[in-house]
Amino acid sequence: MSRGRRAILPRQRADRAAPNPAQDARPLVVRLTLEDNPFYQFDLTGMPGCETLRRDVAEAIQGWTASSSGGRRSATVRSTVTAITNFLRWADELTTECPTEENAGFTSLSEFTPFHWLRWREHLSATLTEMGAFMFSSRVRAVIRYYSQLQSATRTVLRQRLGSVKKQRKIERYTPDEFRLIRNAARKVVQEAHARIHPAYLMALQHPDSTENPERARALRELLTTGSLQSTAAMLALNAFVVRSNYNRATLYNVITYALYPKPDEIYACAVMLACQRGLNLAPIEAAPMPTTHEPGIVQLDLDKPRRGPRSRFWPEIISDTDDAKSARLVTMIEEITEPARHRLALLGQPTDRLLIRALQGGKGFRTGLPPNPQRRRSKWVPRGLTVDFQRLRRSVPDEGVQKQASDHDPETYLHYVRTDSELVREHQAKAVEGLERAFVRAKEALNVRLLRDDQAPPPNQDSVLASCEDPDRHPATNAPCLDGYTDFLSCLACPNAATAPRHLPRQLAALQMLDSLRNTLSADTWERRFATRYIMLRAMVDTYYTDDERLQAADHVSPFLPLIRAALTHEVPQ
Repeated sequence: MSRGRRAILPRQRADRAAPNPAQDARPLVVRLTLEDNPFYQFDLTGMPGCETLRRDVAEAIQGWTASSSGGRRSATVRSTVTAITNFLRWADELTTECPTEENAGFTSLSEFTPFHWLRWREHLSATLTEMGAFMFSSRVRAVIRYYSQLQSATRTVLRQRLGSVKKQRKIERYTPDEFRLIRNAARKVVQEAHARIHPAYLMALQHPDSTENPERARALRELLTTGSLQSTAAMLALNAFVVRSNYNRATLYNVITYALYPKPDEIYACAVMLACQRGLNLAPIEAAPMPTTHEPGIVQLDLDKPRRGPRSRFWPEIISDTDDAKSARLVTMIEEITEPARHRLALLGQPTDRLLIRALQGGKGFRTGLPPNPQRRRSKWVPRGLTVDFQRLRRSVPDEGVQKQASDHDPETYLHYVRTDSELVREHQAKAVEGLERAFVRAKEALNVRLLRDDQAPPPNQDSVLASCEDPDRHPATNAPCLDGYTDFLSCLACPNAATAPRHLPRQLAALQMLDSLRNTLSADTWERRFATRYIMLRAMVDTYYTDDERLQAADHVSPFLPLIRAALTHEVPQ
């Protein structure tokens, strides 16, 4: 050991000793009943950190799942598991590195302080992306706030908003030709799958001797009831031995399985067709149940979108064949394509009412929903040079999805769709410009103020706030002096007695400036109701009667008139 250095013993964790079951019998495994997995287990046994802290987190998870805001689906709980694991690992490292510093570490949620919460968020900001840090902190906060012995100061901090970092990505629609190519390619796949699977399923349900091909019927019935073929004759009946000599065993299983069940690519095409026909989101399509047939040509899908919240997550999608696309017939075809898979799962004791079910490659069973992203990207039916984006698809469906009327969405949702759709933004901007132009024309028509030279205008002692009055003793409408009764100064813009001269331009610019300030202070409805019309009239007068050079020169003399305008507006602004 070199001179001047002392031996440093390795730091010991005070909480590393084996726990005493008599002291803390709270479970480390929390059993959850989720919508898509009624036997889900949230296991904290192998997670990092001291056992006391993990038991506290398990207790908080129990409270979280019992609340109305708790996780309802496996995907939500899995993301929470990831965030909790990161949190426990950070707490373990914090306690190991600084075991003696005040407020440096904690071994129980009852010791968790606002100081720790801030350090946790700083750690996330330094190690994760902005979105990842927001998601992890929101997941952890949602759980630990349900711990019963949390400090009141910490609970107060956790109630504060984290601030959303949701970034609005501009989504371009497909061109009509691109959309048509994707829709037609998906429709072709769905039709071919239906032509292969549905007749085979009907044959499997019949008595073999009553069919034209008894050997094939027996093989299909064997595949439906047992999940595989048990004899060489059955394989020959399904043409399985044609590929056996040239391909591997998995390919042989695929040939057998896909004789009666849909391929992952075909289920992907079914989802794309539903998006192309109805403009639906990917999540409701994946979780869609079997349709309800009201009458021929009219079906109903009871869809579920959990992120909408308990009040509006469920809604019925009524689909009919009234259009040329025959949407109801398409849904019926998809139901018939996946019916053999539901039949087989029911025989296995795993009944389901999900619409989209795919057979796994190699005869390894079934899964609900769409195949994973890598498998989707390898789909050969997608037109060359194009990629399928469900957000772009639902923005490209005419009169459906995003392009429904504004009354079909709540205001916040419709505004989000408008802001993230480049074409809709351009359409609304064009409509806004047209509306402003029409309002400007109407304002000029209603404007009665005449432009005069300074030497032609009435004397300054007959000036109002914005203009000069040729006859202040007789109002055109009342034949009474303008000072008798209440008349707001902006009404002079529509009065035929009013005249403007270059000396009034600075105060008119001051009025525009003050009205712009009020726009940012008052509510939009109040400002529109009280000032919008007069503001446009004043803007039309200033822009029409004066040149750019005159407005620039007058802008240097606006400040002295701001108190006058402010005093006049105090009678117009609601107190």
